[in-house]
Amino acid sequence: MPREDAERWNARYRESSNIPIDVPRDLLVNFSHLLPTSGWGLDIATGRGANAIFLSQRGLEVVAIDISWVALYSTHLRWPSLHLILADLTEYPLPCREFDVILNFYYLDRSLFPLFSSRLKSGGLLFIETLTEKMEEIFPNRIDPMYLLREGELYNIFCDWEILYYNEGVTQGHSGLKAIASLVARKP
Repeated sequence: MPREDAERWNARYRESSNIPIDVPRDLLVNFSHLLPTSGWGLDIATGRGANAIFLSQRGLEVVAIDISWVALYSTHLRWPSLHLILADLTEYPLPCREFDVILNFYYLDRSLFPLFSSRLKSGGLLFIETLTEKMEEIFPNRIDPMYLLREGELYNIFCDWEILYYNEGVTQGHSGLKAIASLVARKP
């Protein structure tokens, strides 16, 4: 599976090489006032790095992980100071250090959730946004349900953290409707 995933994502990033990519996720931009101006950030499944670059521009050292060498190469050309790791997150352990910020946009691997707590400093920020099972109503049978959050799942997992923002619902994205859960939380 990892090899097929890498090939699929490499092909996708090759096909979209002419699409502008310097736009970080709205959730990150909207809550950027919470970000520290120094320290370390971790971007899970960074893609072409817009979110990682956004953190770096604010003064953080950033580790960015992705399965696609095509995406990471593009990121490296635009922002060579990022610490890029080519890895399949289902097989690669998260870096053994404490981070001030962890980003997880549109990648769901529930086994990472407990690791976020162990890798994030006390008082550190966690940003998560990903698809929910309501996507089945929008696009039936197009996404494996294991990659879709259940209603309230994200909130319940992090309910003992300081929840700074939580929203769950259907929104209009750049590629059409999508059902998402969004969370900004501070580790106690």
